[in-house]
This record gives sequence, C-alpha cells and structure tokens, in this order.
Amino acid sequence: MKSTKTLIKLFLAGIVSVFSIYGILIKVNPDPFNLTFENFQANLSSLNDNSFREGPLYDVLEIIDGDTIKVSELGTLRLIGIDTPETKDPRKEIQCFGIEANNKTTELLAGKKVYLQFDGENSTKDKYNRTLAYVYTEEGLDFNAEMIKQGFAYAYKSFKHPRLEEFTELENTARESLSGLWSSNTCDGEINIEEEQI
Repeated sequence: MKSTKTLIKLFLAGIVSVFSIYGILIKVNPDPFNLTFENFQANLSSLNDNSFREGPLYDVLEIIDGDTIKVSELGTLRLIGIDTPETKDPRKEIQCFGIEANNKTTELLAGKKVYLQFDGENSTKDKYNRTLAYVYTEEGLDFNAEMIKQGFAYAYKSFKHPRLEEFTELENTARESLSGLWSSNTCDGEINIEEEQI
C-alpha cells in the first residue's frame, strides 16, 4: 500500500515538473516548437537577467535631453545605444520630435530612482567624461530599449555595445509600425541626425 502511495506521489510530482518546464518554455518563447537550444539559452538568460538590481539606486536630478540625464553621485549620464533628436545643442536647430523625446524622458525618469547597468566590454566614460550606462527604473522598465521601441529614439549604431543588434531590431520594428518619429504625421524618420561621437 505504501509503495502505491509513493508511486502516486512521484507520478504527480512528475506531472507538476513537466508543466513547470513547459511554463518556462512558453515564457521565454511563445512558440516552443520553433525553439533551438541556443535560442532557449539566450532567452532564458535574458529573462533572468536582473543583475542591474544588484547595484545601487541613483536619483535622477535633471533631464538634459532625450538621451542625456544627470544622476546623483555620477553627474551627467549618456544613455548607451540610443540617439534622440537634438534640442540643446547651440550649434543646431531643435530637430523634429526632439521636444517630444525630451518630454518622454521627463515623463519616465524625472524625479525617479534608477538602476544603472554598465557596458562591461567598453569604457564607462565617453570623451566628454560622461558616464555611459543602460538605465532601468526602480520598477524594472528598460528605459533605453523603451525609447527606441516607442519611436522616441534611434538605435545608436556608431558605437558598438552588447545590445546593438537588439536595439537595431527594435528600431526596425518601430519604423515598420510608424511609431513616434517614424510616423508620416511627425518626422517620417527624416531627421538627418548626425550621430554624436561618444
């Protein structure tokens, strides 16, 4: 009798395990039948990558423009991998959708606490001595990616960084869906940004 109960418990535990694994598969890839082992590893790693939460929280003190902010302790921070239309460069006119990008950054970051994630493959400073980082809100919003996704920023392609391919894909998606600056009602993607050298 005992052995029968043990077998039933093991059987039920096995079923729970199968559904748990299936749940992870669906979470990292909604189409598990089109899932290679390499993609599974990459997506699972991305899903569990909360390493930015291991660092300190910084106060956002000032929004300089859409892709540059000031934070406590570190001063001026240039966001890795994104480029927004210009609003503050005295040598240039305010570019199309620059004010909207600045307003979006203000909406999402002004007065907030943020986590920073640094590029482990390159310098943490640019030639203007600004800190370079990916920014995440306290709630976990991936701010750099979100700006590109919503069409408030371009993917910055002149500077190689670990998420360049991902950001380029996000830009392509925003362009195809005519989001933000890609819309024909705004700039139609025609801003002629000269990428700032960082």
